[in-house]
Amino acid sequence: MKLLDAAGAILVEVSVPLHVTELTRRMIEQGLWQPQGKTPVDSVRSALAVDISERGLLSRFERVHKGTFGLRSREVTPSFVDPQPVITDSTFLSSESAPDTPSLINTAKLLSFTDAAEHVLERFGKDQPLHYRDITERALGLGLITTQGKTPEATMYAQILVENGRRAKRGEAARFIQYGKGLIGLAKGARPDLADLIDTHNANTRKRLHDHL
Repeated sequence: MKLLDAAGAILVEVSVPLHVTELTRRMIEQGLWQPQGKTPVDSVRSALAVDISERGLLSRFERVHKGTFGLRSREVTPSFVDPQPVITDSTFLSSESAPDTPSLINTAKLLSFTDAAEHVLERFGKDQPLHYRDITERALGLGLITTQGKTPEATMYAQILVENGRRAKRGEAARFIQYGKGLIGLAKGARPDLADLIDTHNANTRKRLHDHL
């Protein structure tokens, strides 16, 4: 995942601005971005500053304080998320449009990225989390999703984070659980004690972050 996309995914996940040091740490720990140099914090700070300077109000980021960045407040789909396909009852992959495609895909109905992730986790997860790259690969292999983007795995991860954030804001139960390091599981398949531990951990993390800010 590109640096700016990784930063955007983390900021969507936490829903609050982060200091560049904490933002960089999360990007690396979750496997969203691999630094090439010896000063990753400086690389992230510079990339965000350049994006804001060059794109102005069109940038998805904003500097809220010295060294602290957040997502620009606007009710639009983040630019790093591919638009999900519009689904109708007649939206199918036909054998005529894809003659070389296996028959399993020919009859598969296109799904949104998040619905495809749920399907893959139900079929292959067996109540265990899968990495978002594995989820994306299986969803593409089954013909459940289609995208013209070059990084469908980044789109998959971002869509899951966006949905979790939206459901949390509405007070709704999340479909997915984030286990860290890119691992995603289904909330309905998690053990109650494990789900409670994750909620407690996330709540404590948010409290420490708010106290720090």
